[in-house]
Amino acid sequence: MNIAPITELPRAFQTLITSAEAEGFQALTTLARNFEGGTNRFARAGEVLLTLWDGEVLLGIGGLNRDPYFPERVVGRLRHLYVLPSLRSQGLGRSLVEALEARAQGVFPVLQLFTQSQRAGAFYEALGYQPIQGETKVSHRKAIAFTP
Repeated sequence: MNIAPITELPRAFQTLITSAEAEGFQALTTLARNFEGGTNRFARAGEVLLTLWDGEVLLGIGGLNRDPYFPERVVGRLRHLYVLPSLRSQGLGRSLVEALEARAQGVFPVLQLFTQSQRAGAFYEALGYQPIQGETKVSHRKAIAFTP
């Protein structure tokens, strides 16, 4: 397995979109639209879009942005994390999140995200993210090592 940053969406990304849409998960469609339209290319300081590969086969994706919902704070946001369903519970999602957290160190003291999925919430909680109640656009948050 190889985790690599990208600056262009690979052709293989359509496979992930098709899989995600079959699950009712529209975030990858949004990612593609925003990326291609230039709205969000994960290109600002500290941002990255990572892909997970097995040879030429794209298995997953995940991004790190400066949180657009909290522009007054230096906060990172995990976005569009997705691993093919047949490969879940094998540590691949964990590897992606850990790689994103490593990229965030020294840039963002806090990472947050939003999910409405109980399964996804449990996944993030197992990785140390705390559930957040009563905030708009945030379901989980985690302080990370910050050494500027």
